[in-house]
Amino acid sequence: MLKFLLCFSFSTKHCLRATQLVFTSFMVFGPELFAQSGDGYVASTPGIDWGQVIGGPGNDTLYAMQHTSDGGYMLGGSSGSGIGGYKTANARGLNDYWIVKLSAIGKKEWDMTYGSNDTDNLTSLMQTSDGGYILGGTSRSNAGREKSADNKGGYNADGILNTDYWIIKVSANGMKVWDKTFGGMGQDGLTSIIQTADGGYILGGTSDSGGGLDKSRSSQSSDFWVIKLDAAGLKQWDKTFGGSAADSLSIVRQTADGGYILGGNTQSSAGNDMSTGTKGGSDYWIVKISSSGEKLWDKTFGGTGQDRLRSLDVTTDNGYILGGSSNTNANGDKSGTSENGMTDYWILKLNASGSKEWDRTFGGVTYLQNNVYTGSSFLESVRQTSDGGYFLGGRSSGKRGRSKSRSSNYGEEVWVIKLSPKGNRLWDNSIFGWVTDTHLAIDETSDGSYVVARTLSQRGGFPYNGGQDFSILKLYAKLDFGRFGYVAGKSTFDFTSKSGVVSSPQSAYFSVPASVEQLTILKSEGSDWLNAKLIDNHEITFSINSKGLASGNYRANVFLISPNNERGTYSFWLTVENEDVAGTEIRINAGGSAVTTSNGKQFSADRYFTGTNRTSSMATGDILNTVDDDLYRSGRCTPDFNYNIPVNNGLFNVVLQFAETWYGAPSGTAGGAGKRQFHIDMEGSRVLTNFDIYAAAGGAMKTVQKTFSVMVTDGMLNINFVKGLADLPRVSAIEVLPSGSVLSPVADAAVDFRSKSANYGSETYLDVKNINNYAFGSRNSYLRFSLPQAGEVSSAKLRVYGRKHENDKEIYLHAFGIDDDSWSENFITSVNAPVASTPKLGFVPVSNMFQYYEIDVTGYVKEQQQAGDALVSFLLTDSSNRNTRLVFNSRENLANPPQLIMKIVSAANPAARAGTENASLLSGEADGQSFISPNPVTGQFNLLLSDKHTGNVDLKIINSAGQDYEIKTTKQPAAGSKIHVDVSELSLAPGIYMLRVASEKTTEIVKLILAE
Repeated sequence: MLKFLLCFSFSTKHCLRATQLVFTSFMVFGPELFAQSGDGYVASTPGIDWGQVIGGPGNDTLYAMQHTSDGGYMLGGSSGSGIGGYKTANARGLNDYWIVKLSAIGKKEWDMTYGSNDTDNLTSLMQTSDGGYILGGTSRSNAGREKSADNKGGYNADGILNTDYWIIKVSANGMKVWDKTFGGMGQDGLTSIIQTADGGYILGGTSDSGGGLDKSRSSQSSDFWVIKLDAAGLKQWDKTFGGSAADSLSIVRQTADGGYILGGNTQSSAGNDMSTGTKGGSDYWIVKISSSGEKLWDKTFGGTGQDRLRSLDVTTDNGYILGGSSNTNANGDKSGTSENGMTDYWILKLNASGSKEWDRTFGGVTYLQNNVYTGSSFLESVRQTSDGGYFLGGRSSGKRGRSKSRSSNYGEEVWVIKLSPKGNRLWDNSIFGWVTDTHLAIDETSDGSYVVARTLSQRGGFPYNGGQDFSILKLYAKLDFGRFGYVAGKSTFDFTSKSGVVSSPQSAYFSVPASVEQLTILKSEGSDWLNAKLIDNHEITFSINSKGLASGNYRANVFLISPNNERGTYSFWLTVENEDVAGTEIRINAGGSAVTTSNGKQFSADRYFTGTNRTSSMATGDILNTVDDDLYRSGRCTPDFNYNIPVNNGLFNVVLQFAETWYGAPSGTAGGAGKRQFHIDMEGSRVLTNFDIYAAAGGAMKTVQKTFSVMVTDGMLNINFVKGLADLPRVSAIEVLPSGSVLSPVADAAVDFRSKSANYGSETYLDVKNINNYAFGSRNSYLRFSLPQAGEVSSAKLRVYGRKHENDKEIYLHAFGIDDDSWSENFITSVNAPVASTPKLGFVPVSNMFQYYEIDVTGYVKEQQQAGDALVSFLLTDSSNRNTRLVFNSRENLANPPQLIMKIVSAANPAARAGTENASLLSGEADGQSFISPNPVTGQFNLLLSDKHTGNVDLKIINSAGQDYEIKTTKQPAAGSKIHVDVSELSLAPGIYMLRVASEKTTEIVKLILAE
């Protein structure tokens, strides 16, 4: 059965029961901003449909974005972040490639990190004809992790590795297919990559390398360097174009004749590959080449100042639109004049032979600041739109006036402009939020909307994850909001639905001015699941059609438009949850954004709450007894609030996480026991009376958790926080866990029979593909779990997340038991892999839809537990030998890893938290034990010391032979503290070790798994 949770979201979000729909009025007021162009076009400024900020705990810099064929979006750039926020993989080096796939409504679907030991910066990406992606950028790294080749250029005179082009071909779900490195002996930086009509690729960038290695011609200074590859990434040819001085390529595009247009900048005089010299300090330079890379012509455009081209697009008339920035007055090729020497957008339209047809200059009003003029505008991207016009995106600090209809209020902000086909401005919009001096990407969507992506700094007032984040905004497709809104006359709507059934329609009533005779109703793209019908000018009906909807989140906008283009807008969010799937865990970061903990557990942004929308947070400060401070920095804090969480009926462990970050905290006020006391009710029963976080945790800036066993019978878990004797209730996080165990594997790996010695234990995916059982090309996967020692297993289900990678036919995935649990994740190969010990345990059909697939393995798990086995292993294969690849997430992929879901009876402690052998602490409370994160360890880890230690603490690692290794730390370990430990210099072999933690009071032994 599919359960529906439908919310109308306006100034506040309301939480509701699964069978209810809560509707609150949404009134939008704003001026109509109509513009009349010189060529008869009329348009008005679109508002913002939705926005999303995505990042990890460090700096994440966006360079590229594309609207994808499924209606979603792909964002790409470089990242210095480790795990946290929206990032699910550890950093490889100083900077890595990072791509993030979003749905049509901006919800993250998956992310991938690619890199090696040094600096790797992704600068360009494109979706390919097979649904995958080609990624391109610049790398200083040698071979390692996702990079298969060493740096080509070696070290420069300053002892720093030179840069190379690095490209990666990935599948539709981000799995690496192949990678290639290209470079000479100098600095080679890629800025643009596209797939070509023959299925190959063209790479464009700038190089100062001499001839040799991958470069067939020496650069004069720095020159354009383009490389043509075939579909497999093999080089076909390369070409260098330049003059006597510095030339830099910004972009490459393929033309209708099969050739290419190259666009960039030049400071060179006439000679070499340049037909004419510069007119000023820097000019636009474009070069037209044939399909084999031979130069056909080149053109230079500029004035006496600095003119820098950043973008170009091939237009429908086989001409070109060029976009960049200029501080040149009217001279040379420029007809517009800059103001006070500041920089403006500069656009040129060329015909097919490269001759100028027209140019336009756009900028704001400059102003004096500290006796220096400011107010420049820098264009980053231009593209032709489906109506024949043009969309421009960049950044500006200019004030209102000249070409700008709105001043920048936060320093330098995003500034977008829509032009008619003749280059006349139709509308513009300044979008607040501080932007950094990096690339900004724009695109047009299938419904005629526009989307803008850029790097966002925390100075912009938006929520953020680290120092810099990816940010994306989608604008409405059509006209601006009108001058009146619509008021709902009914607030609650009941929907019940099973999969494939259309729910009963519900009505909403609204009022409009008497002057409005007839309204038109429109819906946003991707909203087929929402049926909306206008009955008359005061009633609209809504219903849901669940057919074909997978579990997940959906959004739709309904627009009511008057004849004179005034608009009222309603926004809907739909959450579809599959009730047939057991073991669903819910984790919520109360009062905060989405957080991924150190062990990969994903806490969603705050949701399902009702009451006054008030939160509290702190930016800095060390919170004790946890390695996941970000989870406790925010909290929901208001006199009375509730959480109404949709769940399956049954018994749950509800874990509430707390930290007192105000009373007694460094950035708070004087505190102590009794300053905050409140009550908590669950399912109508009081579970805590006058609860005091400070007293329970033993002080401020310390975490504490409380776990309750709760039975839910109506499909909704109700948690109420009520004001008690003092101040306001506050909670940091909520976990809702089925009463059984949800285990993650302690080891998993794929085995590929095409390579006898290859090990894939560290990969983020598991492979299954069988051809005549173990024939060449076959692949199997292995998983191992720790069995609980307390209680009896009553049921067990093995779940893996993924899909069928090839064709449209369902393929059956089969599970077998393996009695030999001694195989090693990092050493298993097709030579030493154990064979199945049992007949087939079960099977499940796998389609091409990403989801969890489940196999009942109860009998084998119970047999293993009853035999006293602490471990259980499984083999995943296709016994039918269908020669079709299945791909699933491994435990290294922290998003949706494999699971073994077990229901336990006669447990010694039914309220204990479900977990895994190496599950991390979320609150520092795990039977008073010290804790290692991450574990397995790859050289470094964090140690959270138990409070039970006193005095000095001594740390040693002990191997299986009893030999010990002393650990040196940067500070003296103390009880309850977090210690960063580096064991990379101990030269230990991969395997299982024991960490001895000894103090004056007690000694602990903590299991430590050392990976390669």
